[in-house]
Amino acid sequence: MNFRNILLIPLVIFCTAGMAEEPYVNDMSAGTSISGPTEEQEAMFSPSAAFEGYVNNYVSSAMTRELEKNVRTLNGLSAQVARLKKDLDSTSNELNANVKKQREDLQRCVNILAEFKKNIDTNYFYIKGIKKELLKMGVSIEDSQKNISQTSSDLQSKIDNNRSEFNLLTEQLDGKVQKRLDDSSAFESRVYGYGTFAVILIVLCIVGVVGAIVCCAVLLRKLVSLQDKCRRLEENLSFSHQKVSIPMSAFKENPASGPDHSFILKLSSDVAIMETNLSALSEGQDGYRQLKDSLESLKKTAKDSGYEFVGYIGQDYHPNMPCDADFIHDESLEQGKSVISAMIKMQVNYHGQMIQKPHFVVRQNLGY
Repeated sequence: MNFRNILLIPLVIFCTAGMAEEPYVNDMSAGTSISGPTEEQEAMFSPSAAFEGYVNNYVSSAMTRELEKNVRTLNGLSAQVARLKKDLDSTSNELNANVKKQREDLQRCVNILAEFKKNIDTNYFYIKGIKKELLKMGVSIEDSQKNISQTSSDLQSKIDNNRSEFNLLTEQLDGKVQKRLDDSSAFESRVYGYGTFAVILIVLCIVGVVGAIVCCAVLLRKLVSLQDKCRRLEENLSFSHQKVSIPMSAFKENPASGPDHSFILKLSSDVAIMETNLSALSEGQDGYRQLKDSLESLKKTAKDSGYEFVGYIGQDYHPNMPCDADFIHDESLEQGKSVISAMIKMQVNYHGQMIQKPHFVVRQNLGY
């Protein structure tokens, strides 16, 4: 029996009770008096107590079963809600931990980038100062060239005058020597002394002019070499500045689940160039101290984040070293000697573990 039949039972009982309790009408027109229903009639139309109890028990048991079913359903839903709440709390905790870690990593990257940009700006202003000094040196060299040209012209005119005087003196001396050759050996000695003095004077003038020209050429060559080094250093610093100026949106749009070493590995090539340029300068040269301070600052900033740049310039090369090497034959070295002279890529360690092996240039003399 379904729930619809259960609802029909009270309706039938209600209708039956209504029919049983309907009063009789006193028909006055017929002239007769009609009394109420008899006890037999009431017993016939009234429901029995047993039937009412059966119906009540059936309805009560059906409602109890339905209530228990609903209670079980509610208990199942409550358990599912509790499990879902527990899973939601666990997921929320993990998400908060990941977000906190990513924010910390992003802040470290921002600090490293700020320090790198600060150092590169310092180097950029230093390069501008070097360029101004080079321009001043260029003006000074042009003035020196003009002075040398003027001095050379003056010396040449003096040499020509001395040559003319020497020729004239030689002609005069030759005439006198021809006349007094027999009786004037002392005069002949004087003539040779004058001639030797004139020749020595001419040679000294020529040597002075040639020396001035050679000094000017050497100075120009050093200036060109210094300008070339500064140009390469400026290009390297400009390239590093462009790489450091990465939009921060790239870090926000592509969060990494683990540490990303790509930026540090790319930066190792620039650090290697700065290390090589520093090894080519002496401590007394202009720019040595600034370049060394910038390089040490970069290494310190990277070390604070767990990274370490390792260079090998000036060390002996061994075949069992874990590295990539380019070899150049150099006869100026001792036979059998192999020395690391330049860095192409630095060795990079992260928390003591090597994540990139070094790449350098080795000068060697194997004796063949």
